[in-house]
Amino acid sequence: RLPSCASCHGDSGQGQGEAPRLAGQHGGYLVDQMETLMLTARIQSGMNRHAQLLTPENIRSLAAFLGSE
Repeated sequence: RLPSCASCHGDSGQGQGEAPRLAGQHGGYLVDQMETLMLTARIQSGMNRHAQLLTPENIRSLAAFLGSE
């Protein structure tokens, strides 16, 4: 089961603690980062396991929701 992004990144994706801001980031950047986390080309233990549960469509939807474009 995939937890809500808000549980770490804040209700509006504003970032909190060590979890970075997602809201307002460039959509392409968000897609690239999620794909590298999904493929473990970027290691971030908390996010790798969550990203692996996402489909490409989920990633595009998240980027469209959170992104600045």
